[in-house]
Amino acid sequence: MDQKGNLYILLNVPARLTIYVFSPEGIFRGKLLGVKDSVDRITILDRGILYALSQDTHYIYGFRVDLETNL
Repeated sequence: MDQKGNLYILLNVPARLTIYVFSPEGIFRGKLLGVKDSVDRITILDRGILYALSQDTHYIYGFRVDLETNL
């Protein structure tokens, strides 16, 4: 969850990083698509940076998330 209560759910699709975003009320806000890698874990910082850990290579990806628009 981010500082505004939005929930980020990682869909475990081995071919591409896919994250669904829901509002604190449970309303679907959007989908984030990222690198073509199998991602095991995600975390988001209060500065709007989402980190994703690759399952196989253990590479850490960083993405800026716009907290004003929630995507």
